[in-house]
Amino acid sequence: MLLIGELFPSRTMFVENHKSESPEPSVTGEYLKPARGNSTRATHFVGGHWRLPLSISAGSLKKAASPTNKKSTRRYVTNPTGQRHVRVRDAHMTDPFRIYKRQFSKIEIRDRITAFPPLPKLPADLRRPGESVDYPIENKPEPSHRETAMFCRHILVSLGVLGVISALPQAASAQDHIYSLVIHGGAGTITRDSMTDETEDAYRVALSDALMKGRAVLESGGTALDAVTASIMVMEDSDLFNAGKGAVFTHDGRNELDAAIMDGRTLNAGAITGVTRVRNPITLARAVMEQSRHVMLAREGAEAFARDHDITLVSPTYFYTERRYQQLLAVQKKDKEALLLLNTPGDHEFGTVGAVALDKDGNIAAGTSTGGLTNKMWGRIGDSPIIGAGTYANNKSCGVSATGTGEYFIRATVAREICALMEYKSYSVQQAADQVIHQNLTRLGGDGGVIALAHDGAIAYSFNTEGMYRGQLTSTHPEPKVEIYKD
Repeated sequence: MLLIGELFPSRTMFVENHKSESPEPSVTGEYLKPARGNSTRATHFVGGHWRLPLSISAGSLKKAASPTNKKSTRRYVTNPTGQRHVRVRDAHMTDPFRIYKRQFSKIEIRDRITAFPPLPKLPADLRRPGESVDYPIENKPEPSHRETAMFCRHILVSLGVLGVISALPQAASAQDHIYSLVIHGGAGTITRDSMTDETEDAYRVALSDALMKGRAVLESGGTALDAVTASIMVMEDSDLFNAGKGAVFTHDGRNELDAAIMDGRTLNAGAITGVTRVRNPITLARAVMEQSRHVMLAREGAEAFARDHDITLVSPTYFYTERRYQQLLAVQKKDKEALLLLNTPGDHEFGTVGAVALDKDGNIAAGTSTGGLTNKMWGRIGDSPIIGAGTYANNKSCGVSATGTGEYFIRATVAREICALMEYKSYSVQQAADQVIHQNLTRLGGDGGVIALAHDGAIAYSFNTEGMYRGQLTSTHPEPKVEIYKD
């Protein structure tokens, strides 16, 4: 029988005899040694030649030549003598020559085989069964070294150009808000008349230092969480702000600190409230977020968690400042149950702190830290550690940190409401902040303000007080921009 080995492995073929006027072909090549019995199976494409896998059994050829044999369709080859040609069909496969059917309607071997790769004429003599021959594919000259080099050069140049073109949009987009950072140091009746030049300069320096610390993190490829933590720690270590070192006193003469932080990528959050020995409350809030399954811890439990996780603890006397203590005495002299709210004269001397950052990966984080209200009683908790009220972050919309009369911010869910307006009503970050502060919050009677940072790097401030300590910088404008007053 006719076997086609390497081209069409393991397929048995039948042939029929038919007249052909094709001239006798001639071809040269090397003979192969017989393989099994009186048949030989040729190998494959070697050394620039196609080794045709033909082996013939005389008995099979005679049987296949019978006029009653109907197994003949579609595939044609020419008899080597030029006087007959054979039709070939796969006897076992319902879809013969499946690979080649898509490219050729038939394989006809006369002067050449019209298949891929193309084969030239068959040998003039196959009278000795079991012999196969090597056939050169074409007499086409090999390409010169110069032609090969030029072809490779064109390919490499094309790939290089495509690479540069594809990188251009990425390079352009990389310049747009690689990072952004915005901070605040509290809002209140902050006017030029109530501020000395020395005090104003001190606030501007402190805010600039906080921005620079956060910028160093973001420029080095750090995360938004790292930048927020670093910036807030600077303000917590300053006695100018009502957070950390500069925290106000409670009715009992203690300093009780609150803080919260939120990751806009995962919506994870951590908060602590009522701690009295944690030097930087923002670090404890972050530890709660990253090293526990909880969101908020309070008072002694939060401090026990701080000890277990190596958070820096200090003596409660660390937070004592004469200025804050005199504020407490002044309020209690008027009314022992009075709270020093934002509309009390002299409140420009203190303020909650917060920061929102966008890093190079497009992730947003927000954090807030505060000492609460002067003369607060009964374990009062404000909005700063409440996720959604004073602190919120979501990569889909924005990050927000708030400052003001916490009771109103809690009732209006200020931080989350700003993000929701962006997410569900397609407000810009400035429109959303203004809507919540100047409409929702003011309608309730609340005072204060927010900083907000959108997922595209846009920055917004909004406050309904006389002023708010605030600052910002971006990768395109890396120098700190600090503002205090409304006008």
